[in-house]
Amino acid sequence: MSTDGVAARQLRRLGLDPSRWAAGPATRFPWHAHPAAKRLACVAGSIVFTLEVGTRALCQGDWLDLPAGTWHAAEVGPRGAVCIEAFAEGAWGDQPAPAPMRTRHRREPPSELGKGTGSPATPPARRS
Repeated sequence: MSTDGVAARQLRRLGLDPSRWAAGPATRFPWHAHPAAKRLACVAGSIVFTLEVGTRALCQGDWLDLPAGTWHAAEVGPRGAVCIEAFAEGAWGDQPAPAPMRTRHRREPPSELGKGTGSPATPPARRS
């Protein structure tokens, strides 16, 4: 089964409705937050997420959980990225994180990630 299929199946087992998206090399996503918790798997290429507490580089087979309301920005790696994601109301609670997906493809080294246009600007100020 493809990496896409494995990720989607794992999310469906949690009762979630996964969706797939792709972005070209060096695509940047500005700072934003989602009202629901987000669970994302990188199934091809690479993407670097910038959070208020640091960065997280994802390559094929890596997962990222973002609690609801988490501000984040992202930059796609030099070969583009394909991701499978799903949203859930509230936090992930006691849901276990998915096991890393096994792939036969070469993963991009972290030194290749995040190059290009630099890191995103700082997140917007929090509103009270």
